[in-house]
Amino acid sequence: MDRPDIRVFVAAFEDLLDKGDKLLMEFRRSGSEAFRRGEHEYVDWANQYCRALSDTLSRLREIRENFDRISRGEMSYGQKTLPQPEERRVQETSRRKRGSLLPQSAYQTPILVSLLELGGRATTDAVQQRLWEKMRKHLNPEDMEPRASHPSEII
Repeated sequence: MDRPDIRVFVAAFEDLLDKGDKLLMEFRRSGSEAFRRGEHEYVDWANQYCRALSDTLSRLREIRENFDRISRGEMSYGQKTLPQPEERRVQETSRRKRGSLLPQSAYQTPILVSLLELGGRATTDAVQQRLWEKMRKHLNPEDMEPRASHPSEII
């Protein structure tokens, strides 16, 4: 049985990556020009678009590498999927039982009071310091444990 010709697919994929890189460079160029003109809203939008496009291109490059391995025969016919990288998990954090933590609503009034005391505007550090002074006596040990900052890190 003859193997299918995959060169057309590979060429199209390479073309997609090439055009994506060109588009990324174009957005970076237009963002820098907008920065020189003082159009900061466009600069922020272009930066967000560049980050998203860059992440997408990185994932596409990973897919291309996997496809290259498949086309080189590094994946046997009996193997159902490519080896997947180990999933990263943070050990210190986990889901907490409901009711064991101080509810988020308990923080709202002290945050607003802290902001009022600081004149309505303040840095995050200043508000957190004031909040800590106000809430310290209400926090239990579970409230003090580290938290996962991303849902995928929660065990």
